[in-house]
Amino acid sequence: MNPDVHTEHQIKQIVMLEFETLLECTVARLSSESQADFRALKNAHTGDGSGPLLGIIRTNRYGIGNLYDGSNKDAGYGAVCKIGSRINHRCVSFTLFF
Repeated sequence: MNPDVHTEHQIKQIVMLEFETLLECTVARLSSESQADFRALKNAHTGDGSGPLLGIIRTNRYGIGNLYDGSNKDAGYGAVCKIGSRINHRCVSFTLFF
């Protein structure tokens, strides 16, 4: 991806497409029941190029505060919960205590 050749929107679309491919491999490792449960979750991002799996994650994930991999504080963790994702969590935040 070259910013001199691709627009910011095109770069975002390429990144989401590549991430969707990674998610397909990841979800395929789940049990059949867990795959079905995950795919049954709501996807509110059907028109932005997210792809079905990334759309489900973007719609249903809970951010996990204060949990990072390395020094990149912008790349935090999140979770998609089987039951918790059924709750309207748009305004909910959790704090983990370690």
